[in-house]
Amino acid sequence: MKYHTSHGEISVTLTEDGGSSGEDVEDSSKSDFFLHGLMMWISWFVFGFVQLASNRWFIHISKNLPIIHALSGLFITFCTFFFALKIIVKYGLALDNIHAIIGFLILCCIGLVSLGGMAVGYTKKTAQWNTQKIRNIKIVHRSFGFLMWLLGLVAITLGLKSYTAYNAKDYTYLWYLNAGGMVLIFLGCELAYRNMRSGEDPWVSQSTIMTE
Repeated sequence: MKYHTSHGEISVTLTEDGGSSGEDVEDSSKSDFFLHGLMMWISWFVFGFVQLASNRWFIHISKNLPIIHALSGLFITFCTFFFALKIIVKYGLALDNIHAIIGFLILCCIGLVSLGGMAVGYTKKTAQWNTQKIRNIKIVHRSFGFLMWLLGLVAITLGLKSYTAYNAKDYTYLWYLNAGGMVLIFLGCELAYRNMRSGEDPWVSQSTIMTE
């Protein structure tokens, strides 16, 4: 018989005469949750910023960025499904903290973001360019995707805080660095983008308008 919690495992053997013996067994939960957190961090922190960069901040760099945007979105979706369901199947679903609740909400909704991206791409190819229909679909997709991204950042930050509190107490400061890094990178890229946009020349300047 095996007794398990999220902090360790013991193996207990019951003998025929009613006695028992037990011993510690290797705790796999620590490595499982570490891998879960690492892949979620890579997905939502690293590839999450790739999503914003490829669809907003650096969209002017290359016409191939929509492909990168789509591939990184699929990577986030796959990792979220696979590593979240892996934890749920092995340890059960326990919605007893904010991290778990947000994570489960993302798990239920992440597929809709991918479907929305596919809808945007399909509509661009089949409908007249820059119609109100395309603009509406893009607005819904971007807004929902941005909301999921924000929730993802909150989830991985809370997950990192929880993991270090139980398994790496000497590194509890990491969640502060993670949260601070998120804010600085986002603000830095967003401010640089807006500054670049404000410095762009208008399509038609007043000085070049010809009058009779």
